[in-house]
Amino acid sequence: MADADLANLTLAVAELAQRLQDVQDDFAANNNAFFMCSMGLIIFLMQCGFAFLEAGAVRSKNTTNILIKNLLDSCIAVIGYWAVGWAFAYGDGENSTVGLFLGTRQFFLDGVTDYPKFFFQYVFAATSATIVSGAVAERCEFANYITYCTVISSIIYPILTHWGWSKQGWMSQGIQSGHINTTYIKSPNKS
Repeated sequence: MADADLANLTLAVAELAQRLQDVQDDFAANNNAFFMCSMGLIIFLMQCGFAFLEAGAVRSKNTTNILIKNLLDSCIAVIGYWAVGWAFAYGDGENSTVGLFLGTRQFFLDGVTDYPKFFFQYVFAATSATIVSGAVAERCEFANYITYCTVISSIIYPILTHWGWSKQGWMSQGIQSGHINTTYIKSPNKS
């Protein structure tokens, strides 16, 4: 075998190895996307469960009202989470104190390509508003309900998500990061 043939064979094997790695990476990305979407659908089905639970807990004259409110939870949450919620939760924060508490980029999903993760997080934001709706069933005016649903799914839940699940959040970075004042935390050995 000539040196040229050996060099060509080496290049062909390297190209084949690169193609195999690309296929494996693509398979892993598709596998993760499928998992995120299927788990998101399961969480989304919690909306139906909460709707049935709330419909059974209210007077029959308010059943339609409760079901419409649960449907609106999902509709309002997707708009709010798309517009500002994702940015507050996972948008890159500034390298300052603000970045520890909320994200400041990627509003309206600007530059986002991980849509399965967006869907997964959106259904949790919608579910967070639906959980509270059971507590205020028949006790809250419609306009107030829409307002709190919007605030919970677009602002409160995303900011708390940023704290713990974003790499830049203060709870995610931990107490040893130097961002948290530990002066007032007492050691268990000291009185």
